[in-house]
Amino acid sequence: MAERGMVAPTSAPGRRIEWMDALKGILILLVVIGHVLLPIHTERPYVSGVYDLIYLFHMPLFIFVSGFFAKHAVDGEGRQRVDRVLTYAALGIAFNVALRLFAGQSLTLLRVLDLPSAPWYLVSLATWYLLVPFFARLKPAPGLVFAALISIAATVIRDQTDVLALSRSAHFLPYFFAGYYLSAASLERLRAPRVRCVLVCAGIAAALCYLAFQDELAGIYPFVYGNSVCRMRLLVAVPGYLLISALGIVLALCCMALAPAGTRGTGRLISRPLSFLGRRTLQIYICHRFVREAMAQMGFYDWAVGLDQPVLLALLVAIALVICLVFSWGGFTWVTNKLISPRWSFMTRP
Repeated sequence: MAERGMVAPTSAPGRRIEWMDALKGILILLVVIGHVLLPIHTERPYVSGVYDLIYLFHMPLFIFVSGFFAKHAVDGEGRQRVDRVLTYAALGIAFNVALRLFAGQSLTLLRVLDLPSAPWYLVSLATWYLLVPFFARLKPAPGLVFAALISIAATVIRDQTDVLALSRSAHFLPYFFAGYYLSAASLERLRAPRVRCVLVCAGIAAALCYLAFQDELAGIYPFVYGNSVCRMRLLVAVPGYLLISALGIVLALCCMALAPAGTRGTGRLISRPLSFLGRRTLQIYICHRFVREAMAQMGFYDWAVGLDQPVLLALLVAIALVICLVFSWGGFTWVTNKLISPRWSFMTRP
């Protein structure tokens, strides 16, 4: 998520990696499109196919990007910077409470802490930031192996829970620390022209493979959410988890390769609006869920499901684009910056 005070990735001192902003813009568009499609994604094959492809990779890649930006989570002496941890946790809980009240639900302690919807991401960010000092002491290879083992165990062995988003935090843990360990120089190597061509071809192949075997993969697809109870035998669940994760990783790499970085001409016309959205992801992420909830309450989906499939898909994507544009307004940016700017040092004062 875009946030004030975050150390921006740079390819040279003082210079942003422009394509990373564009990538974040692509990802927030996919997040909003996915959430707008969700209420009826099982009703129409066209919608289902697009929805499933988005969910295969968009959150792992978003989390990877968040990890890449998290290198400032500890100070020069390896000590935890608690402001970001507490801010994300408080914002996530407040978001959950507001969304439940907007949906007309009564509040209990369990509902306040139960995060089955969009607020889970903010609380998970707090958890991952909290773990940075530990993983910062590990070398990348053992750190990623350890994170992957936690993810596999939490996803395919134990029952899942949405309380404080613990299941999703564990499930997506490797993606966050893959981004954290990766340097800007290593990331740029993925942008070499030949590498990008290979990644795009691999991504297209992965998408076609999934769509060709969509019905056969339906049993393992719930693993992409990170909070679905595993109902498979262990010998089936682990390979299924690895397969669906591999498809998602290939698609994520393809998306990274496609992120535009043009500074002139047509490339600039594409990258500039995406970069604009990419620097406003947090406000869009929070606000769009209230719009989706309002659409459901007003019966929009009951009406829309009767439309022809191409028209339905085009309409939902157009609505998502409008939502992103509306909530990228500077006024929302100001409010969001105020929400993430508290300093919690008063809690440690004598």
